[in-house]
Amino acid sequence: MSASLRLEIFVADLDDFVDFYTRVLGFTVGRDLRDVEHAYVAVVRDGIEIGASHAWEPVDAAVRHVPAGVEIVIEVDDLAFEEQRVNASGWPVESPVRERIAQATALIDGARRLGIRYGHWASQNRFFQIWSERPEARADLLPLANALGFSLAA
Repeated sequence: MSASLRLEIFVADLDDFVDFYTRVLGFTVGRDLRDVEHAYVAVVRDGIEIGASHAWEPVDAAVRHVPAGVEIVIEVDDLAFEEQRVNASGWPVESPVRERIAQATALIDGARRLGIRYGHWASQNRFFQIWSERPEARADLLPLANALGFSLAA
């Protein structure tokens, strides 16, 4: 017995939704019912399906951000390629990958200075998974490895 996951989100503009997911993130349109009364469109990529309908009332952007909202995380094999695709699209990036690594590194260094021991095993396991699966990202990950106390060579 198999299962799949389809996310449904509610947006102000379906055309903007399609533009972002296709042009910026490389999805394709799977179902397009934008021309019916209760418009709906779904985009797909590598087994991921995200559907969208019009939001029936305005939504405060603050309630969509973590920790109140839901974060959609799409893990990819080639992070550098995806980063280039997003940058080439001209889409504004709130937190580039290298900046997020630097922020995590600073957070861990700060916790160490305060005597707080870093011990999130799931995060450490995920770090090593990324380290082993994505050698092209090692130069960017090395400062984070050092902050975590890992003795690794790029």
